[in-house]
Amino acid sequence: MSLKNFFDFDFSNHPNHHLRKYFVSFHEVDGWGIDEFLFRLIVQIDALQKKWQVRGSSMEIGVHHGRTFILLELLTEADEYSLAVDLFEDMQTLNLDASGSGELDPFFRNLEKFLPDTRNVKVVQVNSLLLERSTILAKSGGQYLRLIHVDGGHYKEIVASDLHLAQSVLADGGVIIMDDYWHSGFPGVQEGVQWFFSHSPVIKIAPFLTGNNKLFLTTHGYHQRYLDALRTLLPEQRKKEVKQFGYSSLCIDIH
Repeated sequence: MSLKNFFDFDFSNHPNHHLRKYFVSFHEVDGWGIDEFLFRLIVQIDALQKKWQVRGSSMEIGVHHGRTFILLELLTEADEYSLAVDLFEDMQTLNLDASGSGELDPFFRNLEKFLPDTRNVKVVQVNSLLLERSTILAKSGGQYLRLIHVDGGHYKEIVASDLHLAQSVLADGGVIIMDDYWHSGFPGVQEGVQWFFSHSPVIKIAPFLTGNNKLFLTTHGYHQRYLDALRTLLPEQRKKEVKQFGYSSLCIDIH
């Protein structure tokens, strides 16, 4: 599969049978996080990472019923893990802003339906404010993470904490995807990211893509590599250059 024609790629010809099946069925999983364009974009980022030999596990904070998590797991290699972090139904009193309501039974049913096996799935039922870096690395077999989707609590303090945590376990060349960054109903997401970039004593990440309700960030050493690759790969109307927190970034919203 040529990277240059990826955004026109017909998934019915994709060599990964399970990924091909999920591309036409992900909407059956209750929740949010991905549409067809974001599905293609995340698969494209994964393809770039594999081309550049960026290795590591994946994690989603706030999995709900698994719509985005299943995609991340389908992209992992046999020796990589996928961590599903959520309060689930037993801990919903801690869901202070009612941003999602994960349930274990539907989540596991969806995993069984769309994944070839679940041996590398690690469920972590916890308030992410209490989640420690050491726990993540223990669950991932000591691996740093190359794909992290953050869709947990949507108020400023927890967003900033989740981003700090994600940065601390991110592999060089890994990507953090902040969900609901442009959601007017959850302004705390932007406030939390702003707080992180304004107050963190150590900042190892920079934004390289924005739009479609997401913010994509990577480590400084790979920032320009992602920009250069995606300028070539993205459709003309989806790569307007903008500045975010002092860094160049591409806007993937149609303009």
